[in-house]
Amino acid sequence: MIFVSEGRVAGSALRWLTKDGDPLRFDVDGNYRTDTISLTCEENLRENAVRTFMVGEEDVAIRQDVTQVTDRVSNFRFTDGRGLIYRIPLEDWGKRVRRLGVAGQAATLAIAFSTDGQNWQQSGKIESHSGIAYCDIPSDLAAGEYLYLRLVAVEGQSQQVYGIALLP
Repeated sequence: MIFVSEGRVAGSALRWLTKDGDPLRFDVDGNYRTDTISLTCEENLRENAVRTFMVGEEDVAIRQDVTQVTDRVSNFRFTDGRGLIYRIPLEDWGKRVRRLGVAGQAATLAIAFSTDGQNWQQSGKIESHSGIAYCDIPSDLAAGEYLYLRLVAVEGQSQQVYGIALLP
């Protein structure tokens, strides 16, 4: 088919025909995909979360210090022992926060917590599932209303953080 507008060819389309001249139809089979569809890091991060903060507009309210990182609109990038500090609520919508999820690389990420933003306690074991690094908030720090969170790239490594999730 050729599409004409004001005497000029404006476009064309190829339409397959059967040997009898009828348009060839393709039936869509809903089960033709054998691969699984991957979820985005945001979908993985939001699963079971009390609240999430994606880098960009959502995390602005909890930012305390982001001077050591490169703001790349949808993620923060930092290297060699540099990092960022958030002040996170420990309760939201009546649910207490006990775990943390970070959309970033667990192998190159150090996580620390503080009640005052000065004295830091390293997180325990950091687990990784589907591109999200998870750790427990130390129970002796989890009683307050807010907690400072420091995310740091391991020395000699780089890190990109896309968001955090506060988990029950």
